[in-house]
Amino acid sequence: MYEQVEKPKENKSRAVDHSVAQKKNQMNQSYGFVDNRPELILQQRLKGKLKTSNVQNGIQNQSFIIQRNQFEQLKVEEKPFIFKKNIRPYVDENQFGHVFTIELGILAPEELLWLEKTDKPYLSSMQADSWNNMANIGAGSNVFSDWENVVGEVEYKTVKFVDPPSIKKTPNNYRKLEFYIHVLGNERKDMITLTAIQELQTDGDGEISKSSFSFLDEKVYKSGSSEDTELSNPYWDDDE
Repeated sequence: MYEQVEKPKENKSRAVDHSVAQKKNQMNQSYGFVDNRPELILQQRLKGKLKTSNVQNGIQNQSFIIQRNQFEQLKVEEKPFIFKKNIRPYVDENQFGHVFTIELGILAPEELLWLEKTDKPYLSSMQADSWNNMANIGAGSNVFSDWENVVGEVEYKTVKFVDPPSIKKTPNNYRKLEFYIHVLGNERKDMITLTAIQELQTDGDGEISKSSFSFLDEKVYKSGSSEDTELSNPYWDDDE
C-alpha cells in the first residue's frame, strides 16, 4: 500500500557522525584528565562544591586524612602559638590575694593538669600538703570552663584561665599555695609547663603582712622542637 522510500544518505551520515561524537564525548568524560590533587579536593569539599563520594573516588581514605591534617595545619600557620600569664593583687574588705591569669592559643588542646598543694585546703575534697588535681576537683568551675569547652577539638583554640586564690583577713592567717600546671596540644607537640608559689599572711590585727606570687619555673615547647616533652610530674611522683 505504501511505497518504500529510501532515507536520504545525508541524514544517515549525520546520524552516524552524531553517534560517534557522543561516544567520543563519553570517553573523554570517563578517561580524561581529572585534577585529583588532595589539596584542591579538600578546598572544594570545604566550600561545599564536591560530594563525599567524589572525594572517596579521587583519593584513598587514609591519604585523605593525612592531607586533611596537613591542610588544617596550613590554615592555622598564621595563628600564633600563644602563652601569656599575668598576676595582679586582689584586695577587698574581707579577702586578699591575687588574680592569676593564663592565656593560651594552641592547636588541638588535649590535656591539662592543674595541680595545687597547700597547707590549708580551701575545698573539702583537697588533701593538705599533697598535690591535688584541680582540673578534676574543680571541674565545672569558672576557672576551667574555657578549657572544658574546647578540649578535644582539632582546631586552633584560645583559652583563658582566671584563678583568684585568696584568704580572709583574719588575725594571724597564713597560707602557702604551690602550683604545677601542665598543658599539652597538637598531638603532644606543643607543651606548656610552669610552677609557681603564693604566700599570704596577716598579722595579729588581721592586716596584710605578706602577699607574694612568684613563678619558679617555666617551659614552653612548640611544634618541631627537639626538646623532650616528657617531664617529671609531682602529682604522679607522689603516687609512686
